[in-house]
Amino acid sequence: MQYFLIQNNAIAGLIEDPDAFPERTIALYDGDRAIADLYWNGESIQEKPPQPSPNHVWSDAEEQWIEILSPDPPTPAPSQNWGQFRLQMLSDSEYNAMLDRAEAYPGGMRLVRRLEDAANMNPPNAPAIAMLWNAVINLLQADEKPKKAAIDQWNAIIDQANLPLKFITGGALELKPDEAA
Repeated sequence: MQYFLIQNNAIAGLIEDPDAFPERTIALYDGDRAIADLYWNGESIQEKPPQPSPNHVWSDAEEQWIEILSPDPPTPAPSQNWGQFRLQMLSDSEYNAMLDRAEAYPGGMRLVRRLEDAANMNPPNAPAIAMLWNAVINLLQADEKPKKAAIDQWNAIIDQANLPLKFITGGALELKPDEAA
């Protein structure tokens, strides 16, 4: 035979020998019900009501199901839209003029093609794009480099596309600090 063992005003388990814990042994366990479905109300063994949802846990102290409020799920980061970025950059006249100037330098055409290849990879490789872009920028004379207005426009395009890049003074491209780690 088995008996309920009550400790801290709750069912602690089952025991075989009620004489081992005479002050804490309550009723004979019939074995028909799972112990998890029962509770001690201070006077007798009671059957718990059905669990309302998986978000509820049993409280022995309150003798009822308590809803656990789940924290709000994390907001997923917006996805990167490289297609939008490429389309907007290809339609930007300052971008196209700058690439045309770079292609006129020795090795410039090859660098521009590699930059385009890196941007067209699936998925694009942001560190490689930044490295190749900066190599293209370094071909240009100071007066040929993008001006602040173009850089601001390109950063707006990057922000709209949610890319991990940022144009800086002189037209260089770098990974955003939170993306570099």
